[in-house]
Amino acid sequence: MRLVSLACVPFFFLPLDTRQVAPLIEEVVEAEPESETVPVRRQLAEASEPPTHRAAPSGCSAPPAPGESQSIGRPTRGELTKGRFLRESELIHHVDSDECNYWGTDELVGAIRRAAAAVAAEHPGHRLTVGELSQRGGGDIRGHASHENGRDVDFGFYFVDEEGLPFEPSRFVDVRRDRTAHVGGHELTFDVERNWRLIEALLTDEEADLNIIVVSGRIRDWLLAHARSIGVPDALYQHASRVLLRPRRGRHPHRNHFHARIYCPPSDAECRDRGRVWDWVEQARAARAERLEGPSEAATP
Repeated sequence: MRLVSLACVPFFFLPLDTRQVAPLIEEVVEAEPESETVPVRRQLAEASEPPTHRAAPSGCSAPPAPGESQSIGRPTRGELTKGRFLRESELIHHVDSDECNYWGTDELVGAIRRAAAAVAAEHPGHRLTVGELSQRGGGDIRGHASHENGRDVDFGFYFVDEEGLPFEPSRFVDVRRDRTAHVGGHELTFDVERNWRLIEALLTDEEADLNIIVVSGRIRDWLLAHARSIGVPDALYQHASRVLLRPRRGRHPHRNHFHARIYCPPSDAECRDRGRVWDWVEQARAARAERLEGPSEAATP
């Protein structure tokens, strides 16, 4: 059997316009590559698309890591200790899998799993397409300006085929202006309903705090128009409109994937965000802290 790679060429993520009100994505800063050997097993899969439109397994796996993860530094110059490996499952499949860079913080990996489950609960049969997170140990990662400290992830889009059935490409696929894409003789359609549900799940996650999602301007517009059409709460719409960011002019257009980032987990003392934290994130953190502390004791008369 002839074995070939399913990985696509990785994409660069570059900084946004400083006029954006959102926290900025940092410039490229060189960091020394992680020298530790990565204990990840890579088993290359067949190149053909399975007849059920499910992507072939990536073959990436790793043993569970003990302890709690720690994100250190910034996304463009950082490290990741005791990172969590995101495995493929009935809810998730990998792309960009040559290096098996699917390591993230506990918070990011948990958020991805919960978001995939939220979409699948409403739309069975659709798995979430996940590209690279960080390499084990973090640091400079080939093909990315960020993704260094376990808080970034690339998501492929949800598609349906000509018959409206779920279709899982084995790579990121560009979406055209008419919302279609061509893969292996199939004409696919960008599934705005399911892609919006992914955004909603990430925005409303109760354990990880979403910072940004970068995507093509027209795809952003499709998602926000859909949110309006189904009558989402105004607060949710406003949060989405601020978190969903267009890429900077002249940079990668992000017509084939979402680039998402979460904020530093509050417990990771050496982690560094850039820019301010969204006000609703601050409120959610305060509410979580209050729940952890429990009700205050009644004053003694």
